[in-house]
Formats: sequence, C-alpha cells, structure tokens
Amino acid sequence: MIEKIKRKKIFIFLYIIIFISFAYSITIGTNWHSEPGAVSDNRVYHDRYAEELGLSEKSKKHREFHGGMAGDAIHYIMIAMGRSDVSHTPYTYRILVPTTVGFFAKYLSKEQKNDEFYNDILFKKISFLWRGINLFCCFLLILIPFYHYRNFIISEKSPQIFVPLILMNLINAGVILTVPYSLLDIPSYVIFSLAASFFFLKNFFLLSIIIAIGILVKEVSIILYFPLLYLFIKEKFYLKFKNILMFFLPLIIFILLRHFISGSITDMGQMRYDILKNPFDFYYLKRNLFETGLQNFSARVANSLIFVILISFYLRIKFKLEKEIFIVCILFTFLIILLNLLFGSGVMRVCQIALPFLLFYSLESIFKKYNNLIC
Repeated sequence: MIEKIKRKKIFIFLYIIIFISFAYSITIGTNWHSEPGAVSDNRVYHDRYAEELGLSEKSKKHREFHGGMAGDAIHYIMIAMGRSDVSHTPYTYRILVPTTVGFFAKYLSKEQKNDEFYNDILFKKISFLWRGINLFCCFLLILIPFYHYRNFIISEKSPQIFVPLILMNLINAGVILTVPYSLLDIPSYVIFSLAASFFFLKNFFLLSIIIAIGILVKEVSIILYFPLLYLFIKEKFYLKFKNILMFFLPLIIFILLRHFISGSITDMGQMRYDILKNPFDFYYLKRNLFETGLQNFSARVANSLIFVILISFYLRIKFKLEKEIFIVCILFTFLIILLNLLFGSGVMRVCQIALPFLLFYSLESIFKKYNNLIC
C-alpha cells in the first residue's frame, strides 16, 4: 500500500512536468522572440538564388522562402535539384536526404521536363516530398522507443506514465519549429533516437552503423562517438578486431566525405571555423556571447531541454538507478550544449538532439524499477 502511494506521488509529478512541456513546446516552439528560425524573414534568399536555380517569381510566395528556416532549407532543396554547385559547405556534406528526395522528385516530374516552369515544379515537388520525410520521421520518433520497450509496455507491469513520456520524443520545440520545412533536424532526431536505443541495448555494431549513416544525414552525428567510446571501453569491445574496425567506420566516412566534397577535412563552411588556421576563433561563440547574449542562449537551450532534464534528474534521485549511465547522458548533453555555444545558430532545434538519450535514461529507469515487480 505504501509503495502504491509513493508511486502515485512520483507519477503525478511526472504527469505535471510532461503536460507542461507539451503546452510550453507547442506555444514557444515557433514564438521565441530571438530564435532565428522563429522570427527571421529570409525572403531575400529567393532574390539571391532564383536566377541560378531557374525559379520564377511564382516560387517567391512558397513558404520555403518565408521565415528563418529559408536560409538552410533553400540549400537542401538546391542539392536535391542537383545544383550542389550553387550551395556550399557544410550543407553539401549532408547528402543522404536531399539526394534521396531529389531522385524521387525528378522521377515524379519527368513528364514536365520540357515545361517552361519545370524548375518551379521540381522545387515544389521536392518541398512536398520532404513533408513525407518529416511525417515518416515523426512516426519513427514514437515508434523507436515504443518498439524498444514493446514487451514491457503491453505487460501489466508498465505504469501508465510510460507512453506520455515516450511522446516527449515527438512533442518538443525542435520538431514543432522545423516540421513545416525542408530541413534535416527531424531526420537527425531519428538518428539520435536510434543511437540511444542501441546504446541502452549495448549493441555496439548497430550503434556504429547508425552513426555512419547519421554522418551522411548531418555531420553533427559525429558527436555520437561519445557514447560509442563509452561502450567500446566499458564493455571491452576493443578485445575483438572487428569491433575496432567498426569503431573507426564512422570516422572514416566522416573524413572521406569531407575530402571528396570540399577537399579539406577541417573545412566547416559558413560556420567560419578552421581548427588548423585559427583553433580559438569561434565566430558563433562571439555571436552567442555578445550579440544574442549568454542569457538568451541559455533560455533557448532551456526551451529545448529543461523538461527532460528535470525528469531524468527526478527519476535518478527517486529510483537511484543506472548512476554511471546517467552521468554519461548528462555529460553528453553538456557536450552538445557546449558545441552549440561554439558553432550553433539555431540553438533550440540543434540542442534537441540531446533529448533522446535523456529520455531513454528516464524510460530505462522506470523499466528497471517496475519490470521485476510481482503483479
């Protein structure tokens, strides 16, 4: 009886935090006053690239050219159109999703190949198909944790709080901010969700594979070497030669991709940083500190992560489980925040990649606590 009362109190607190996070994310996700992706007007990008891409004035009204996401979205669309020459790094490193969407868009538009407005048609087709990518990825954001804990969820041992907690992987500021546009953030959240699942399953092979794939989606996936290194050492995967090869696979892909696309491993394009030329000159660090301000940077980080951080800390204090894994997840989160401070502009959406690991830690804590209870 006492145990049931304690469980009820714990879950009431979690329900409150989860429901507040849903309401807050939906409200703030596209309305934070200094998040570039929410408030900037980038219609100038049509004027800048329309002639090179062969777009007419009709395309200027397309939503891809409205709002702060246009600066990134137009690069992914031009890559999908087969015009990587118009774009530049780091966008041209992110080849997997744009080239895939572009392939199907060109196939579906082949009958209009000779149309006067073919490039407008192709542009709109790419944008439309990208909605399908975002829809499928949003479905995966729920499916991945659900499948990971499928046996527990359908058992009588699973508390009701488990499913609302899973929904935090979908209902968050990063998803809401980027879902209307042709961006790579939501596919990246899927990569990090799969990585978190494989990490908690201690599946070193699949974790290495998903990092390698993630690098082809967006180079930020290289940060997943942090949890990969933990498994490599902690579980002694280094004792087998094939595991050593798998450990270096993502790094090899990262290096080769940069070598063949830009000819420079250290080139970071518009991030304006080169570790070989000036390792202490961080353009976005100065921008985050002196233009937007550290207080605003911290607020944007909190918009993305504060609720899942509160939940993970709360469950760690209450259940006292998986201390070492908890520390890894927290350090991983701080590493992501630090890299955003040094290199990030769209802080809210980029910081969101930390959520899956904190969320899986929270789910794992509940799973470990209640899976062995006798019903």
